[in-house]
Amino acid sequence: KSGEATIQYLVVAAGGNGGGHGSYGDCGARWGGGGGGGYRSSIATDSYSGANSSLESTMDLSKGTYTVTVGGGVGAGGTGGSNGGDSTFHTITSTGGGGGAKYGSGTGKDGGSGGGAQHNSSSYGSGTSNQGFHGGSGNSCTGGGGGGASGTGSTDTGGSGLSSYASGSSVTYSQGGGGGGGSDNCGSYTGNTGRGASACTGGWAVASADGIVIVRYAA
Repeated sequence: KSGEATIQYLVVAAGGNGGGHGSYGDCGARWGGGGGGGYRSSIATDSYSGANSSLESTMDLSKGTYTVTVGGGVGAGGTGGSNGGDSTFHTITSTGGGGGAKYGSGTGKDGGSGGGAQHNSSSYGSGTSNQGFHGGSGNSCTGGGGGGASGTGSTDTGGSGLSSYASGSSVTYSQGGGGGGGSDNCGSYTGNTGRGASACTGGWAVASADGIVIVRYAA
């Protein structure tokens, strides 16, 4: 259309962080991992949008000013279990990843992808439709992993993310964090990948990754 440009976008929210602090018996902390940030894509070279759904439609936009908000990850420290920040481009909003079940609260939070449950629980958080999957259940010694943009969380392990070529090379976004008591714990996540943070065995909560917004002209 005259005076308009066709725009493709990738909008990824920040990841939630997992539960931290507090121990339970011999297994250490058994809290849930954080969910990956909500994922929405209309990039033609990508295979899927969030939750393995079809790519979203491109936008025809006139010259002007449009709102862009990049969701911030959750900082390290405390008992964790907080949701990541939403990311927005114009009318497109991706929901921050859900916080994992934390000390004193056995329920994972809903989000772009849901947070994982604590040990011996299936109270994981739900994902947002066409953005991400639910978190995982815990067993007797391990919390559930957070959901990701391409898969549900499971005991110990976070859900898989999705790869996008929006930046010009393949980058994986919106992975879920691992459950407490497992092998993927206590490392903070930096950068703009929307990754959920793992539950930290025996320590304070660790940081989740920020989101990202990439906008480009359609070829």
